[in-house]
Amino acid sequence: MACTLSLAFLVLHGFISLSAAADSCQYYIPRGDPFSIPLKYPDLSSKELTWKHNEKLIFKRKNGKFKPGKAEDISNDGSLQLKDLKLADEGTYKAVVSNSDGIISTEQSFILCVMEKVSKPSVNITCSDKDIIFTCTLTNIEGVTFQWNQNGNPIDKKTEPHLTIPLKPQKKTDTFTCSAVNKVSTETSDTIKPICNAVSDSGGHGLLFGFDFLPMVCILAGGGGLVLLLIIITLVCCFRSRRKSQMRFEGNRFRPKVKRLRL
Repeated sequence: MACTLSLAFLVLHGFISLSAAADSCQYYIPRGDPFSIPLKYPDLSSKELTWKHNEKLIFKRKNGKFKPGKAEDISNDGSLQLKDLKLADEGTYKAVVSNSDGIISTEQSFILCVMEKVSKPSVNITCSDKDIIFTCTLTNIEGVTFQWNQNGNPIDKKTEPHLTIPLKPQKKTDTFTCSAVNKVSTETSDTIKPICNAVSDSGGHGLLFGFDFLPMVCILAGGGGLVLLLIIITLVCCFRSRRKSQMRFEGNRFRPKVKRLRL
């Protein structure tokens, strides 16, 4: 029983430690960017300086000599100059300044987190009977929050990748954008104008060819009836004309021929 409790305590302690480490970053830097970890020690001319990354020695200056590292790795105040940061470069950096006797003058630690910049999001639209559903999509959503804007103005308390807006209050001129935000960058989607047709309360359709549904049905029905009437009239006229021609032909065919007498 005691062994089980001890094991549970260790697992819980490890989980809490990892969570605390993840939340204790002092600096968030985009991958690929340079960064200077600020030491800002006033006078290093006669001091020994070391920098460690996750307890591994990466820089040491003693008596004007550098091993490991080189002069351009630090600034005049001892700040560590990092270039083209990679994900493997995150972690704890520790600087120690001491005198020639090894007595420590200052010791400072810094926790650095390296993150990917967010990609440019795109917005997909789904139309339902009553709502417009927007979905903000991008390559990686880890650590990303979302900001929705309508007509250039932020929509408060909307930080999820999905946004649902009622259809009826919307105007044809309304525009929307989605911004993806993490601790190192922000990207905004292209502006979109949703085109969705509302369903009326009576159950009828809202729009047809961009106009009110019922008037358009009436117009199309009336136009269709007029075309049908014209076709019927044309067929009747053609039939009567053909019948008259046929009766005239048959009358000429059966009329008796009269011979003229020569005088």
